[in-house]
Amino acid sequence: NARLVRQMKHMGKPLLAAIEGWAVGDGLSLDLACDSLVCSRTARFAASFGKVGLLPDLGLLHSLPARIGVGRAKQLLMFGDVVDASEAYRIGLVDVVCDEGKALDVALERAANVEHQAPLPLAMTRTLLADGMDLLLEREGELQSQLFLSADHAEGKAAFLAKRAPIFRGQ
Repeated sequence: NARLVRQMKHMGKPLLAAIEGWAVGDGLSLDLACDSLVCSRTARFAASFGKVGLLPDLGLLHSLPARIGVGRAKQLLMFGDVVDASEAYRIGLVDVVCDEGKALDVALERAANVEHQAPLPLAMTRTLLADGMDLLLEREGELQSQLFLSADHAEGKAAFLAKRAPIFRGQ
C-alpha cells in the first residue's frame, strides 16, 4: 500500500531490488520504489493496470517516468507494452542485467559498495529525490478508491480470472 512506499522512499538507506522473472503491476511499482534495480536476463516488465480497470499505483506514476521519461512511461502504462531485460537496461528501467539466478548476488555486491559512503548525504539525496511522491500517493489513493467501485474494474477482474479479453464501457 501507499504507506509501505512512503516508508521505502523515506528510509535513510538506499534500497536495491533483485528481479528474477516477471515484474508486473504492483511488483513493478515496488521495484521502482528502490534506488537500484538488478535483473536477470529472463526478467520481463509490464504495467497492466488498465487491463483490470485500475490506475497505476504505489507511486508508479512518479517513479516510472522519473526513471525512463514520460514518453516511454506512457508506452508501458497506456499501451501495455512488455519490456524484456535487455530493453529495460537500454531505456534505463534497470541498472544491471546479469545471468539467471544471479540477481540477488549482484544486488548484494552493489549494496556492499554503498556501506563505504557517508550515510547522511545518502539519506538526504533519497529524501530530495522523493519530493512530490507523498502528494502523488495521496491523490492516487483517492482516485483508485473510485476505480475499485467501478463497473470497469469489476469487468476487468472478471475477465482476468476467466482468461478472456475485458469489455470496458467507461463506467
